[in-house]
Amino acid sequence: MSPTPPKPASVKVHIPHKDQISIWVHDFIQKVTDVPSDGHCGFRAVAVLRNLTVDDHQIIWYNHYKELVGVENARYQRVINDDRRYKEVLDALSYAGIGNAPWDKWITMPDIGFLIAQKFNQPVVVLSIGLGRSTTYFPLCGPPPTCIGRLMCLAYVNDNHFMALDLKDDCLIPHTCNLWRQHHREDADSWPDRYDSRMVDYNELSRAAGQEVVEDDEELYIIENFDPDERVGPGPGVKVEVDDSSIDLSAP
Repeated sequence: MSPTPPKPASVKVHIPHKDQISIWVHDFIQKVTDVPSDGHCGFRAVAVLRNLTVDDHQIIWYNHYKELVGVENARYQRVINDDRRYKEVLDALSYAGIGNAPWDKWITMPDIGFLIAQKFNQPVVVLSIGLGRSTTYFPLCGPPPTCIGRLMCLAYVNDNHFMALDLKDDCLIPHTCNLWRQHHREDADSWPDRYDSRMVDYNELSRAAGQEVVEDDEELYIIENFDPDERVGPGPGVKVEVDDSSIDLSAP
């Protein structure tokens, strides 16, 4: 009789700020990268999730700047739904300062969540207590590829800091928000299909724990001074060639 093979030992993962991440997610976390808290933490965390270094954050924010002013510019304006807020996001992504970034240059959600998902053609999960409802962001345009890489997961803690999380393939994830339902292109319809059961289970556990979940009556942005026909370009002091030729970024 062959001996029963030993079960693999579970590896305990250190999770900073674990009290701010839903407890049913803890067992699905394989690794946490707590990046420097210098105002660039969101971009640094995305860089880590893209297998870059924490110091490659400027590559990330420039990629998102190009995405925002690219061919789907009008769609992003409609998603943000507020011309003033759109310009604030554009200004934040035009920032080229050194040292600690001011608060108005930080990554914000849901504004940049969709940019990340679309740029890298991957779902982005943002787990949050302080930021509001945890949310999954799917690309707004284009069908999912046959093989999708691991989810990109950010945890928002202390009301001011992002961390990068590596999740197991079967991790429960929160629902996407109404902004995706309202503004995604028809060819992106099938993105949530493979995650439906995992999103339902996440919401059920959230409700049982008394946490808010993404619902169909979720409030959208308030429309304010918004012109859907306006294509907003770079602000003063910022030169960008979206066709990947030479670039010159300077702080506005």
